[in-house]
Amino acid sequence: MKKKKLIIIIILLLIIIAGYFKFRKKDVQKKYTVYTVTAQELKDTVQADGKIYPLDTRKIFIDNSLKVKKLNFYKGDSITKGQVVMTFDTSERDSLNRNIEKSNLQILKLKRDLHTAQELLAIGGSTTNFIKDLKLKLREKNIDLKEYEENISRLVTEIKSPVTGTITSMKAEENYRVNTEVELFTIANLSDIEIKLFIPEYDVSKLKKGFEVDIKPEAYKDKKILKGIISSIGTFATDDKKYKSSNEAYVEVKIKLDKKPNDLKPGFTVVGNIYTFHKKDILLIPRGAFTEIDGKDFVYKVDKENILHKVAITTGDSNNESIEITNGINKDDKIIATIDSTLKDGEKIEIAN
Repeated sequence: MKKKKLIIIIILLLIIIAGYFKFRKKDVQKKYTVYTVTAQELKDTVQADGKIYPLDTRKIFIDNSLKVKKLNFYKGDSITKGQVVMTFDTSERDSLNRNIEKSNLQILKLKRDLHTAQELLAIGGSTTNFIKDLKLKLREKNIDLKEYEENISRLVTEIKSPVTGTITSMKAEENYRVNTEVELFTIANLSDIEIKLFIPEYDVSKLKKGFEVDIKPEAYKDKKILKGIISSIGTFATDDKKYKSSNEAYVEVKIKLDKKPNDLKPGFTVVGNIYTFHKKDILLIPRGAFTEIDGKDFVYKVDKENILHKVAITTGDSNNESIEITNGINKDDKIIATIDSTLKDGEKIEIAN
């Protein structure tokens, strides 16, 4: 009997507890955060690393394998147009000058011998074949002389800087025998620079010439931002490791600055933010504030009585946080900030904020 009473008591307690939670659940209403539609700025960017390069760079070659005698400037030195960068050993020029002098003497002697032979021919003291041989030798010596003169005209005794700038590389050194296929040195005009950003291949399709760009040189501790635009987009991709350490292909994009600070130097690294779009004074809502049903986008608008109205909208551009609304709602409208599956058209809600 006692056992039966205990079971009945337990059953009654369970019914009371279940009823309590059932009615408590009905009394607790979920609260929703409401977002007020405002006109804002919307922009999205492609970020990329980059570097500053001199715009005018000259590589200096010569076409004779001379030996460098003296260097007057080295890598990193500033130089003015017309200054002598290096001089060359003159032993080859001296040898050519001696050959030219010998050739002139030989030509002079052959001309004298030819004149004498022609006079002797008239009295039978010479032959026409001998005269022909002298003429051939004279022609050969004239050819040799012309070759020596052409060779010496190509020889240089010194190289002067073609521009005012800074020597950015120097392959030559004293007693260096010139390799005609390799530049002796490179000189750059550091007052005229360009910025190149290295854009991953999957982002290039988003870009167009003229897009706005923010440039942040890593050397600026105050994180000063420079403004510019895309001036050109490369026509091919590369994975050259001298620009980026990853294996992805990238495209070079050149940036023209609105104003170039004097303290920017070639070699500085930069970070660029390219605006793929930049709109002002447009209606924006959070990405979680709309839902798609049967291929159409909707928001839940909240009226003054806190009643929901499902409203169809038309969307425009977006970024990771916000989306543009081009039709369906107006500025200052109130909508549910984060939609869930329990919302119903015509339902009255309690507002959290």
